[in-house]
Amino acid sequence: MPAARKTRIRRRRGAAWTVTELKQLGKIPDSVLARRTGRTIQEILAMREHRRIGLPTGPRRWTAREIRMLGRYYDAELSRRLRRTYDEVRNQRLSLHIPSIRPLRQKRWTRAEEKLLGKIADKELARRFGRGVGSVKAHRIGLGLQKYHLQHRFWTEDEEKLLGTAPDPEIAMRLGRNRPAVAKHRHLLGIPPAGFVPRNAWTPAEDRQLGTAKDREVARRLGRTLMAVRAHRYMLGIRSPVLIRRFTPAEDKLLGTATDEAIALRLNRAGATVAQRRRAMGIPGFGRRPRPWTANEEALLGSAPDRVIARRIHRRARSVRDRRNELGIPRPETRTKPWLPKEDKLLGTAPDAEVAKLLGRRNYPVQERRKLLGIPAFPRVLPNHWTADQERLVGRKPDAQVAKLLGRSVKAVIQHRHRLHRAKPDSKIRPYTVEEDKLLGAMPDEKLARQLRRTRLAVQSRRSRFKIPNYDGKHRQWTLEEDALLGTKPDAEVAKILGRPVSAVVQRRHLLHRAKPDSKMRPYTAEEDRLLGTMPDEELAGRLGRTPLGVQARRINFRIPKYDAKLHHWTLEEEALLGTMPDPNLAARLGVSIGAVAHRRRRLGVPVLFAHRRPWTPAEDELLGTAPDTAIAARLGRHLGTVCIRRQKLGIPNACRHRWRTEEDKLLGTRSDAEVARLLGYRIGSVKARRRHLHRHAPRA
Repeated sequence: MPAARKTRIRRRRGAAWTVTELKQLGKIPDSVLARRTGRTIQEILAMREHRRIGLPTGPRRWTAREIRMLGRYYDAELSRRLRRTYDEVRNQRLSLHIPSIRPLRQKRWTRAEEKLLGKIADKELARRFGRGVGSVKAHRIGLGLQKYHLQHRFWTEDEEKLLGTAPDPEIAMRLGRNRPAVAKHRHLLGIPPAGFVPRNAWTPAEDRQLGTAKDREVARRLGRTLMAVRAHRYMLGIRSPVLIRRFTPAEDKLLGTATDEAIALRLNRAGATVAQRRRAMGIPGFGRRPRPWTANEEALLGSAPDRVIARRIHRRARSVRDRRNELGIPRPETRTKPWLPKEDKLLGTAPDAEVAKLLGRRNYPVQERRKLLGIPAFPRVLPNHWTADQERLVGRKPDAQVAKLLGRSVKAVIQHRHRLHRAKPDSKIRPYTVEEDKLLGAMPDEKLARQLRRTRLAVQSRRSRFKIPNYDGKHRQWTLEEDALLGTKPDAEVAKILGRPVSAVVQRRHLLHRAKPDSKMRPYTAEEDRLLGTMPDEELAGRLGRTPLGVQARRINFRIPKYDAKLHHWTLEEEALLGTMPDPNLAARLGVSIGAVAHRRRRLGVPVLFAHRRPWTPAEDELLGTAPDTAIAARLGRHLGTVCIRRQKLGIPNACRHRWRTEEDKLLGTRSDAEVARLLGYRIGSVKARRRHLHRHAPRA
């Protein structure tokens, strides 16, 4: 028999696509379709991607052959070959700790590029060739070439004249040099840098426009803000071009003939301007006649200080000074009292204050005289502790004698006696008793002084020493007996009985909402108060037989909002439901909004009730941890998060969490995660998470 002839497949590369071939795209693998149609796989893949036809492949396990291909091809190429997504290939490679293949992209150096090495800076060559600076430097060193050195460019006189006239970057740009070279040469020549000129700096042309018009007009011309123009004008000391209206001779004649306000109204000027002009011209005000100076008064000028003369002749010190300056009388010289030798001997023997008191001088002149003579100050005696024996002497003998016996100053003895509340031995002052001290502040000082037979100032001083507040009858506390009298008698009679002012009685009666005994006003009942705000004030007033203003005042006093037909009016039954169920449930039941229910509940002070805040019972706490949280939540009718938070708060472990044993941990890493999960009956994700937690690598296939 003749040998069977092989069927030769006709290549149809580049041929037109038929409808039958297009229908098979994506339904069979690309390799099978390429073999059947005689086309290449790349041609089949390009047409399928052009028509956006994918190969639907379901999730499948990784085979040993596929795992061996990881890291040998690019992830994108491998995802195309294995018909898996790029992320799936990459995640699988990362989970197996397989490094990615990174081809070494080497760009060969041409002869023309190597000729430029060492003749131009490495940074510039890297920019031209599209290479890294390190790559250029390494290739240059490998060829044994030296680093490029810029030839020194000498500075000309014209270039040096430009230094300091502008910022260094600008000069460097003009001269074609780098900035450090310009700064270095400027420092070498000792030229200071140019001042910083901001972008919005004022030019001389702009400065010349200031003051030529109003600031607002100048700001509009220059394109600047009003505050910037005004601040720059103040800084330059330029006045604003305010048109000043000069006073005419006819207007000056009117000054003083009437009041300044009347003259200002007639002349259409400000009152302060008219008053200032009148004072400048020395014209007295209308209706004022200056008091003339007499010869006797002028004779006194200069004989004493101006204040003394002004007090003596009943004038102001300023008028006396102006008159003295007008007559050319010099200011009287202050004559100082000369120091005597016996006075100089006393300096430094005692404190300056005591020496000044003995000599009849002030403390400052005494201190300056002592410093002028170089006399040291009297050493300060530090206050020593008073003993019990020393305190017994205070008040039994005169203060001067006690000071001499104890070696203390008389002032210290007096202050300590006052601190002990003791009187002088020869004084007629009666000491205070404990009962008298208790009465301080309980009644007015005048009344207590008459009762104790003391002076008012003595009682006031005693009360101030103990820091007891003054008696105030207006703020006396009201007792129950006093409140019971209010409204039973006229206010004046009640005030007289209680010893209080009538206004205090009226204010207290209004505060308690009590009517006058002879008043026709009917008190409000509890049922009438409940009706406030449930209907218009006029309708409620007609129903209760009261005036609308009375109903309105009563409603405002209780802070009840005005009736509005659009708002929901709450009944007692509806208010009783507040807080018994969550606000959304009550709002749906009553047909109102949740905000209205929450507002009414807050106004009545009713606490909120949340559906997920049902109190936990001991029986429910015992169920926690006995089953998964999902089952416990479904059994108790609670939210899953609420059950989880309660269990964690009580420190109860989760029942569904698996505890790994030592034997199970030993299997991790010895076999693949899928095989370990199948042996132990766990999920692959749990096995993988446990292995990573123990820092173990998965074995390679």
